[in-house]
Amino acid sequence: MVEYLHNRHEDRHPIAVSISAGALGWPEQLRDRSQRLSGRRLEKWAVKLLRAMASRCDPWYGTVDVEYSLPTPSALKVGKASLSPQVFVSRHAGTTVLEAFDEAFAETAKTEWDSGQFYSGSTRPTRASALLGRVAT
Repeated sequence: MVEYLHNRHEDRHPIAVSISAGALGWPEQLRDRSQRLSGRRLEKWAVKLLRAMASRCDPWYGTVDVEYSLPTPSALKVGKASLSPQVFVSRHAGTTVLEAFDEAFAETAKTEWDSGQFYSGSTRPTRASALLGRVAT
């Protein structure tokens, strides 16, 4: 499912690629080779789709996640939620926010996209998400 999520009040519109667990629903060690390949293809497709959406829609942030609803900036701001470990953050968010995400994902992959950074890790960036929520509302 591709979403350009409804904004509350003055919130900015985030974007999301939410996929069914399908090939990603089992822990990696329990999947056979075919299931692992299928899962990797699905993940690559979802990230490619998020990148295209980020380029065309110019959102402040967006994520790829499995069966997860993307939190609004207001929910991030008050600490009720955090973003996915696969997250795009726009340059609009500013240097302080991007540095917080750089710190949160220091041990994982970061990719420069046209309008911001894409981070791919294994844990949710709670502190950086709250900071992004404060500047995006």
